Parts: sequence; structure tokens; C-alpha cells
Amino acid sequence: MAPCTRVVVASSRQRKNASRPAPGNKLSEEERQTIIVVCNSDRFQSLPPGQIVRILADEGEYVGSERTIYRVLHERGLKHKHGRTVRISHRRPTSYCAIGSNQVWCRDITFLRSPVRGQFYYLYCWCSTGRREQEQGFLQLTKTCL
Repeated sequence: MAPCTRVVVASSRQRKNASRPAPGNKLSEEERQTIIVVCNSDRFQSLPPGQIVRILADEGEYVGSERTIYRVLHERGLKHKHGRTVRISHRRPTSYCAIGSNQVWCRDITFLRSPVRGQFYYLYCWCSTGRREQEQGFLQLTKTCL
């Protein structure tokens, strides 16, 4: 039997801080700048990276993959400017005040039983919410039909 050798296992804290060489396929600063210039040109300014890559591939030109372009734009803080998305505006809902009849209308659809099992009638009701009598009458109608 061979003598036991001591094996040293690095802890997770040591692995995180380990110095690693840069990957061989890492983009140079010149290549990153080329991607930014292409994406910010008037021709591609409003297109997402997926369409930019496809158009350039049709022309026989390659600046990087779709994911690479997203990564470079994200690093520079330019990712939000591409595509057709419009910035969402959050507005407070407007409130209205009805002070009389025929200003606000509501509708209700109620299922009514029929003599045939599994078949229903639909009761479509439109009513103005201005008068309490109409609302009470509608509730009375639905209760008697059910």
C-alpha cells in the first residue's frame, strides 16, 4: 500500500478571491467600442440587438453575438435605448363625480335557469347609476328571475 498523502481543499471563500487569467476570447476595448458605434448609428438606433445581428449577418459583417451586444450595452448603460418599447408613464387615475342621472351607466350579465338542464338564458341589463330606484329595481328583477 502507498502512504497517505495530504490533500488540501480550498474553501469557498478562497475560491472567490482567486486570481484567474483573462479568457482568450475576451473582447478588446476597440471591439467593444465598435459594437457601441454600430448600435448607436442612425440605422440601428431603434432596433434591438437580435435584429442588428441578423441584418449585419445578411451583409456578411460580424461584430458580436446577440448576447455579447446585450452585455456590452448593459455595461455602458445603453441597453434601455434600443427597441420599440416606450417608457411607461404612471398616471393617477382620474376621478369623476356624477351628480345626476344618465351620467354613469353600468351593465350586468346574469345567467338565468331554463327548463332544460344545462341551458341558461343571459339577462343583459344596462342601468344608470344615478337613481337608487333603478338599482333597487334591477336587484329585485334578478332575484325574482333566479
